Amino acid sequence: MTESKGLIGSLKSNAMGPLVSGLVVALLFGFALSFLIDGRADFWALAILGTLVAVATGTIVRLVGRRGLVDQVIAFVATVIGVNTMAVRGLADVDVPEVLEDFLDISGPSFTDSLLAAYAAPVVSVGVILAGLIAVIIVGWGPRDAGTARTEELNEAERGTHSI
Repeated sequence: MTESKGLIGSLKSNAMGPLVSGLVVALLFGFALSFLIDGRADFWALAILGTLVAVATGTIVRLVGRRGLVDQVIAFVATVIGVNTMAVRGLADVDVPEVLEDFLDISGPSFTDSLLAAYAAPVVSVGVILAGLIAVIIVGWGPRDAGTARTEELNEAERGTHSI
């Protein structure tokens, strides 16, 4: 009789599970939260929403991954992509007043244009990198592996610097 692992179990057993789950969560949260940002968004709006994307991405990568350096890099990259998508798509999607649209026969960038701008914009802002680092901290937070701590104790004992 085969036992069903479920979605999380399947992602944990797959080598690409942390990357896929991190990217999906980061893009879904980034895309969904981009609707809360308008052209007049201030620092606090972007910081809080960016932190939400970082927490969601870091948590899913921590849940699915092995909490190693590779998973921390995956969380960083996925969060950077998600927060950049959220910020640029939200800020680029501005509404042109209807009076100007009719009078000048113009319109603001469409939803598709703002999404393309988000994917074409370079990721060099401090806020995006800080959000990525928050996800890295979430993935890596916790006690060291027992094997790593034991290896350090053995190395100290061999050097004669081990304290009791």
